[in-house]
Amino acid sequence: VTGITIKKVLSIFDEQGNFAPQYSEESKTISVDTVVFATGQIVADITDGALEQTRGGRYVVDKQTLASSLEDVFVAGDACGGNIVIEAMALGRKAAMSVERFLTARPLTEDRDFEQEYSYSSRLD
Repeated sequence: VTGITIKKVLSIFDEQGNFAPQYSEESKTISVDTVVFATGQIVADITDGALEQTRGGRYVVDKQTLASSLEDVFVAGDACGGNIVIEAMALGRKAAMSVERFLTARPLTEDRDFEQEYSYSSRLD
């Protein structure tokens, strides 16, 4: 990937309420080396009720470790609260750190900088 071309969305639905996006003629190309595709989806309960969910359908987790109510299950991304893709990605990183600690029998919270783990900044900043 070397770039992405974007267009402004003028409308998403037609007058009858059908999905029929309309775009402006203008476009802009941005140089990038990575593209993350994200769509607004709802969380489907794949646990058949084994994990507690909020009224909005997200799984209930420990906000620091992302551990669920089941001992060996961690949840990340928009399934537990990431409203935007960059936040969901940060939650994925945070959950991965908890999983690694769980698998190596280390305490989930000891000597962790939760603020930095949840940061949206990259190592390139």
